[in-house]
Amino acid sequence: MNIQGKTVSALESKKKSLVSHIDQLEISVGRQVLQASAPMVEQQLSVDYAAAAGTKQQLLRNIAEIEELVSRLKNLEVKARNLQTALASKEEYINTKLLEFGKLIYKNKESIPDDLKVHFAEAERLESLEEGYRQKVDEIEASLETASFFQKLPMQFKLSSLRNSEAVQQRKKEQAILSAARTITESGESTLSDIIDEELQKSFEGCIAEYDELTSIKNQLLENADESEETKQSLILLDASDLTGKKRIAQINAEISQVEINQDELCRTAGRSYVSRYCTKDGEKILECEGIGAEEIASIAKERTELVSINRRIDIMQLNTALSDADKKIASLEKNAEEIRDQIASLEENASIIAEQIAAAHAAREVIIGKRTQLETEEGSSVKMLKDKEPEPESTQVAKKADSKKTSKKS
Repeated sequence: MNIQGKTVSALESKKKSLVSHIDQLEISVGRQVLQASAPMVEQQLSVDYAAAAGTKQQLLRNIAEIEELVSRLKNLEVKARNLQTALASKEEYINTKLLEFGKLIYKNKESIPDDLKVHFAEAERLESLEEGYRQKVDEIEASLETASFFQKLPMQFKLSSLRNSEAVQQRKKEQAILSAARTITESGESTLSDIIDEELQKSFEGCIAEYDELTSIKNQLLENADESEETKQSLILLDASDLTGKKRIAQINAEISQVEINQDELCRTAGRSYVSRYCTKDGEKILECEGIGAEEIASIAKERTELVSINRRIDIMQLNTALSDADKKIASLEKNAEEIRDQIASLEENASIIAEQIAAAHAAREVIIGKRTQLETEEGSSVKMLKDKEPEPESTQVAKKADSKKTSKKS
């Protein structure tokens, strides 16, 4: 690119920047005018601008509401996980406390009312089985002391099996005690009103307190679930059915962008109409502006004047380029014409030489024709002479005589 081309490119870049800045200034003036509902512009523009502004604010409120609901839902999900963890921990702890309470009751089962004893019937049955296995274990252990090596092997296998069975019954018994304690605790405090054992009463009250806390956690979980469902329904009503809000917020942002484009167009129309009262499109002042957008209008007038100058300089440079191109084309055509004239002169010279050659060829041809004619004439004479000297055939002579007679008779 030559220097002039670079200068035009720089001016085009400057022009583009000025046009963009003037456009932004016109939009700014238009926004001020429309927000002030100034009477100098078409009233419908102000109405449309206000409607677009209301739409934008509603869309922004929708985004804020979706974001708040999504945040609330996430917090509720975290709370639900924490409550589930607390519930599992509390249930495990309650089982420990219930087992302690149940063992205390079972230990003092002789002193508790019959209506409580019935809950431990299964535990007593399992304890009986456990004791039976323990007794057999004791018997085998005693026999092992006097048994031989070979006798000990099967006895040890049996001992191991009995100990496992004893452990199984013990676990089952604890489960039965736990179940009984849970039944008693869940039935209420009145069932232990006649028990005066302080340790037992204290253990029972501890279990009741833990159950109250467990109930509280379950109630919180239910409330949390209800609030989560309510939050989800609110998101669905806002078209955020994916519950993350990302897709819907992206759609709303796209709608906001379109609203802003429409607002800018309204502001541009209003701004240009307003500015046209104070300066021409070439930046010449019409009136002095002392009201809305005075500073922007002064800048617009200045930049429009500069833009006219830039356009003029670009046109001059482009015309200079066109003139230079025209000069180059003329020079090229003149060179081509000169080359053609030289070629014509050369061809004319060649044509003259060829004409002379053609004339010489014609002369040579006439000589050849003359010689051929002479030879043909001489050959004709020679042939005739030869024919005259040859005797006529007999048939020819008879014919001639006959002709001669016919001729004589006619005479």
